[in-house]
Amino acid sequence: MDQNEANDYAARGAVLLDEKKPEWLGLMNVDTLDMTDGRLCVLGQVYATEDACTCCNESESGYNWGRTELDVSSTTYGFNSAFADLSLLGTAWKALITARRDVVVVQLAEVGWLLSRDSLTMLSPTGETHEISADIALA
Repeated sequence: MDQNEANDYAARGAVLLDEKKPEWLGLMNVDTLDMTDGRLCVLGQVYATEDACTCCNESESGYNWGRTELDVSSTTYGFNSAFADLSLLGTAWKALITARRDVVVVQLAEVGWLLSRDSLTMLSPTGETHEISADIALA
């Protein structure tokens, strides 16, 4: 697998998450994203709040819970790779998440919102101030 293929897998995974778990992007922390860790990988972070196995009172990683919930091949959708360096998938997901967030920020700016990098606030076109969470703030 090369980086282009990893990018394609991550893109398929993002489309699936958009459909099945629309709030997924807001649950991601690219600074801690680690595709080798079942709690810090994409599914690990997206399904972190659901990682307690209610049937047996054992804790499962969000990765395992997510695979069960989505009922798909984790390899096909870029959540894991049994045949390649996971760092390629990590790079692909980080780039995809960052690009998606940048698009949201650009869309906000296009409709008249003013964004502050330092104070984590947005000023609406009507002059209202809104706090934004640090995980979507511009770096």
